Amino acid sequence: MTATTAVASGDWSEHVALVFARLDERQQRWVGGLLSALLGRGGTKQIAALAGLDPKTLRQGRLDLQRRLEDYPDDGRVRRPGGGRPPLKKKIPPSSRL
Repeated sequence: MTATTAVASGDWSEHVALVFARLDERQQRWVGGLLSALLGRGGTKQIAALAGLDPKTLRQGRLDLQRRLEDYPDDGRVRRPGGGRPPLKKKIPPSSRL
C-alpha cells in the first residue's frame, strides 16, 4: 500500500488529526508541508483536509523546509520577532488621549 492510498483510505486520518492537535503553529506548518510533499500530487489537498490547515500554510511549510528552516532560529519562539498583536498604546491615536 502506497502512502497516497493509505491516506486516501483513511488509515492515517485519526493519527494525523491526533498529532496535529499537539503541535504548535510552525510545527503544524512544517509537518504538514513534509507530509504533503511526500504524498506528491494532491497531497496538499489531502493533508489540508485531514489537519484542518489552509493549503497556503502547507505550501509555506514546504518552502520553509526547502530553505532548511534558516529563517527560524531555535530560540523557543513560535512566531518571528515582530509577529503577533501590536501593543494597545500603538492602536490609540494621540488626539483621542486625554
